[in-house]
Amino acid sequence: MSHSRRIATSKPLFFTYMANTNTYLLAGTPLNWQRMNWLSTEQIQWQAYATSAAGYAMQWANKANRTENLRIDIEKLITAVHQYDHDNHLLDRIAAQSPTLAQTEDFTTFNIIHNLPVPHGGLPIARIVPTEITVYFSIEHGGTGQIICHCKPTAAGKRSHLLKGYNVEIFYEILAQNAASPNASQLTEHEVFTKSHFVLNLGAQYSGQKLHIAMRWRHKTNPALNGGLDAIQSITIG
Repeated sequence: MSHSRRIATSKPLFFTYMANTNTYLLAGTPLNWQRMNWLSTEQIQWQAYATSAAGYAMQWANKANRTENLRIDIEKLITAVHQYDHDNHLLDRIAAQSPTLAQTEDFTTFNIIHNLPVPHGGLPIARIVPTEITVYFSIEHGGTGQIICHCKPTAAGKRSHLLKGYNVEIFYEILAQNAASPNASQLTEHEVFTKSHFVLNLGAQYSGQKLHIAMRWRHKTNPALNGGLDAIQSITIG
């Protein structure tokens, strides 16, 4: 199944998303989950997912704990949340609320694109739209265990540079040469770079293995404006 762009697939962003949305559902009078016409079983299941995410977040925060089994368990949770939303249309139902009943925070909390009418003659509400601009990047060998990366927001020109207002977020996996190539949802979020030209210091122990990497534009202040992952590139680590 294809993942909704509303629910983050990057592990750190997913942890934050689940914590924020669960807190929001339990706030308000009446409670927001009731106002948005969720069923009690749906709220309970979402809270269970959020509780699991919080536990994984604590483990993932310590890089020494980032085992293959933990990565697989987290990815299973992310897939389960996306599937539950897909089957029950939770976020679609939030998006389809009557403009007279919906609140702006309903949309911003759940990362839903919206264009609510002007409330009470105030200023227009900004439409939240993730960037669709691709990270055009090249990769080449550096020293032992190093990969040099150059990024830009357009295919034209030779000089690397950042998209205005964004940094570069990288996702990758290091696999054996004969391993099956991963898809974008199987890549692990690793680092955010504030420069368009940088070096990945992977380590000499990975020499001879294959790096599978993708990148996206990450907004400096608003995760709702983050871009999507581009095509995966692969290179043998020198």
